[in-house]
Amino acid sequence: MWRIKRPDLDNSKCTKCHLCWLFCPEGVVRRGSRGEVWIVYEFCKGCGICAEVCAARAITMVREV
Repeated sequence: MWRIKRPDLDNSKCTKCHLCWLFCPEGVVRRGSRGEVWIVYEFCKGCGICAEVCAARAITMVREV
């Protein structure tokens, strides 16, 4: 594995503001038709930008195992 940390999304805290989607440089944060958010880990580089811009603190960076 090439990344050290990955974003962990807590959907119960997510306000669906989509800032994580807007700022993700790799485009791995996806939005559904009802505003739901998920992360495509296959292409995520683990940069942490999504966690930094999340106003609700619904995304935390966790160590990759």
